[in-house]
Amino acid sequence: MIRGRAPQPFSASSAGETDSPRGVIKNSLKLFPEALADFNQALKLNPDNGGIHLGRGISKFYLGDKTGACEDWRMASTRGATNAAALITEYCKE
Repeated sequence: MIRGRAPQPFSASSAGETDSPRGVIKNSLKLFPEALADFNQALKLNPDNGGIHLGRGISKFYLGDKTGACEDWRMASTRGATNAAALITEYCKE
């Protein structure tokens, strides 16, 4: 169960950072298992894309995998995804 304010399934500003438009669309439709599968496939082709890690982290967050989400957002941040730092600050307090 998600308590408090949750990240948007995918924000318009971060959508341009990914090479996985299907994952973005599925996150926005709240089809998180399907989005996760699409992001996983996209990462096989482009493992250094921060936007893909960002989107996959959002999918994981909504599927209840906060640890996995935070790992992906940290990876996204190191790969230049501009929205990742805010998600890390908000949801990855350890």
